[in-house]
This record gives sequence, C-alpha cells and structure tokens, in this order.
Amino acid sequence: QSTFASNGAFNPLRTAPYLQYASGALHALTWGSLGPYGVQNLAIILSLCGAGFSCYACLRRLSSGREWLCLVLTLLYLSSPGVLAPLYAGDMIPSWLTLPYLPLFTYLLVRIAEHGVSGPRRFAMAAVVALI
Repeated sequence: QSTFASNGAFNPLRTAPYLQYASGALHALTWGSLGPYGVQNLAIILSLCGAGFSCYACLRRLSSGREWLCLVLTLLYLSSPGVLAPLYAGDMIPSWLTLPYLPLFTYLLVRIAEHGVSGPRRFAMAAVVALI
C-alpha cells in the first residue's frame, strides 16, 4: 500500500472508507505480496463474484423452482453496461465494490412491499444501506 491509501490518493479515506477497509483486509490476507493495483484488481474480482452469488441467492429466494432463469438473470446483471460502466468509464472502484449489496437492497425492498415494515426488516435495510 502507499503512504496515504490503497490507490495512492489522499482523500478516499473520508469519501470511500469501504475501499480502504477492503483493501487493508485483502493486503493482510495476501501477506503484503500484492502491490496497490494488485489489491485493487483482487477487490474488483471478489466484488464481481460476490455480486453474482448475492444476485443469484436473492433471485432464488424470490422465485420458486426457476434456477435457470435466476442464473440467466444473474449473468445479465453481471454483464450489463450499467454494472460495467463504473470500471470502464471512470475507474470508480469504490462504486464497483457496492455491487454485492445492491441485490440485497432490492430483495429487502420487495419483501417490505410484500409483507410490510417490521423491526428486523428495518434493521436489515439499515445495515445494507450502511454498507452501500
């Protein structure tokens, strides 16, 4: 890691703390063998994998017995231009790291719309919004 942050900038600690915590954890898990860009690329890959698992799990909970449809929708989510644009257009890694939590947010919105607001759903929604 650099003197200031995982990507060498001086401001992301206040504007993107999740990037710093994830980068620090990955740096520790890899025993410092990766440079700053290697840690960022690993974070991008893990975020994409987490988004895939999160999307598939949430879709499976919402559908009944439509595994293939859930898989196709997950692949469409992961390959959509709206998901890939932050990396292609502006190297916006902090925005990319929120991808695993967006399906959870949508899933909770659907559950709240179906069953109403309750204490556990309100707490879960607050936790997911805090992670995003």
